[in-house]
Amino acid sequence: MEEETHVVDYVFDESKDPSEMLCAYGGYGVTREQLQCLVGESFIDIPEICGSMSKSTSKSTLKKRLGSYCVNLECCNQFYIPLFQFNEWVIMVINLEAKRVDLLSSYNSIQRVHFVNEAFKVVGFMSQLLKNSFKRNDVNINNLHLQYANIVGDPKLCHTGMYAILYMQHWDGSGLNRTINSERMSLERLKFATHMVLDSENEIGEMVTTNIWSTNDVE
Repeated sequence: MEEETHVVDYVFDESKDPSEMLCAYGGYGVTREQLQCLVGESFIDIPEICGSMSKSTSKSTLKKRLGSYCVNLECCNQFYIPLFQFNEWVIMVINLEAKRVDLLSSYNSIQRVHFVNEAFKVVGFMSQLLKNSFKRNDVNINNLHLQYANIVGDPKLCHTGMYAILYMQHWDGSGLNRTINSERMSLERLKFATHMVLDSENEIGEMVTTNIWSTNDVE
């Protein structure tokens, strides 16, 4: 708990360099400035994530970003894809074994029909990118059942990004394996920032934690 407190203090210290890299995963880095969107009721808008999922991003760019993962992805039967429009995040789950596409959101926006249309486009793109996976599961994209999952909740629009992250962590294929409390979103945001820094997969985690403790010792 003490370690997590020091991490939060360090990550969100506005007196420190906003361009300092605090996380790096697969060649993509996240700076202190970008992590500021996890504070309070700000919209989660880390540019690299939004840029990857924007509907204006070209297919060639998306294919290039996903290309290095395609060999491993061909072995998967379930894919979690964030969709972002109108400042709202929705998670699309392509379940090839069940021949079903679930849209995960408990925010009852009038934009739901737009997400359904975008989801169909993404499914078409994924079926070309991962032909073997679709063929192995005998999936015809024209027969995939696409539906909004029935998830109870009433998040504010600004929290849909955090909900999306929690959906990816706790969706088991038919429902959530834990309850998401909308009253605890600010805490969930801080926990996620801490996790990003301390996670063993963070390529610069050891260096950052060394900086955190050296800063604490000076103070």
